Amino acid sequence: MVSRATIKTLVDESEAKYQECWETLSRLTKPKGTEGAELFEDMLEFQPTLARALYDLSEMHRTLHQEKQSVVAKKEHVSPEWFRHRMKLLDGYQKVIKATISIGKQLGDAFAWLFYGNETEHLREHYKQQAQFHAPPGIGGLGELKFIEDVRYIKGHLVLYHGITTFLRLGDISFINMDGLNLSAVGELKTTQIAEDQLSIMVTTVGQTKESVSLLVDANADKGKADDEPVPCLLPQNMRGRLDRQVASIGGSFDLPGPTDGLNVETDAHLDKLPTLCKGLKPSSFTFEKIGDGLLLMGIKTAKRSLASKLMTPIGSSWNNKMHGLEGEAQHLLDRESTENEIWFGGINVPTSEYQLTPGAVPLFWWPLDLDVIKAILFHEALVLSVYNPVHLVTKLRNAGFKAESLAGQRGIKVEKVIGDKTLVIENFDYFINLVTGHFFDEQAVVESLTSFSEKAESTGMPPYTKIEMQIQQHFGPKPA
Repeated sequence: MVSRATIKTLVDESEAKYQECWETLSRLTKPKGTEGAELFEDMLEFQPTLARALYDLSEMHRTLHQEKQSVVAKKEHVSPEWFRHRMKLLDGYQKVIKATISIGKQLGDAFAWLFYGNETEHLREHYKQQAQFHAPPGIGGLGELKFIEDVRYIKGHLVLYHGITTFLRLGDISFINMDGLNLSAVGELKTTQIAEDQLSIMVTTVGQTKESVSLLVDANADKGKADDEPVPCLLPQNMRGRLDRQVASIGGSFDLPGPTDGLNVETDAHLDKLPTLCKGLKPSSFTFEKIGDGLLLMGIKTAKRSLASKLMTPIGSSWNNKMHGLEGEAQHLLDRESTENEIWFGGINVPTSEYQLTPGAVPLFWWPLDLDVIKAILFHEALVLSVYNPVHLVTKLRNAGFKAESLAGQRGIKVEKVIGDKTLVIENFDYFINLVTGHFFDEQAVVESLTSFSEKAESTGMPPYTKIEMQIQQHFGPKPA
């Protein structure tokens, strides 16, 4: 049976690895040439360190799942009280593991963004694939871990492991040309076990040039092992078929047209409110900061203790006497002339949520904020929640000619616009809500973007049943002095 002490030890070990990764990332923000070869060595160590932590955490999450199945199997032979207590405990442990993985994934996204931040078209294809939060199970996951531990840099290329990120979903690795910090090739890893203590890993690479797809040719020679004979990797038929499909998808990502049109919207992203909030936080009560018309941030400083202790304390267990002033602050979000006011609660770094980088958004680490603010949010030194009233955004949309209605009985907004004898339907409007509440986009900027989009759609005389894809890409201007 998994114990609380086991979970705490694993989270403590992960936190130590994360701190190492944080130090490397922090140094990467400094002017070039300040640390040279030592920093490059730490960059090469970053991924194996993070990958090992994420692998161990995912394995523990699967172990907890297996124990839950075992507990369910013997439900009839134990007392109802013990059964409920144990299942609740195991569920809580899994949430702690997921929260710890989320921190690591944010670090991994920050690292990978150095090399993929400008690969807009490739990222679009990655986001079309299903996200994988956990490290792969079994031999496949172990093979990926062993590969990135042993193969980090080859022929002027950094080997970037996709498993430490949430947004790299095509293939398992990328080869980054360090001369220009550009993408050369994407690789798919397939692992088979050929002996009790021996794995064979086959790497299939896809790129734009012959040189980019042959980076691993004569890899042993580069290590002074020219006489070593490669071990054949024979894949089962089902694995071979899957590999062929994956390679085809990767190949398609290298031959994509760019957007047919573009629109730049400059706006104040209200990021200055976040450090203002964080610097005024207290452990005794929540602090509030209003953003725009409908968003209220509320934050509290967490006690100085280990990450494990923070994550293993039930969220909200001692909030009741620390939320003085919330009702009054929430009053400022109301539209007194509307009967459609709603209050939606959310969070910037709630430990019970499963982190995924929003498509088109920049990882938190690269926001133009002080590193101490980012670290406080990332490592849960502060807890930042949000309270949002969408009525102001609804009003702005209606004033711009859109039909906007709250979804009855659920959290969301349906947005349409009549263009002649056709109706433009904005699908997945929750995405824009997330930009406002989680990335502090200005509501008016969202409306202006959709207005310009609808005007372009109208001017092109789009035929019925046409689907137009919007590709939002967040950029920041120069960091303030």
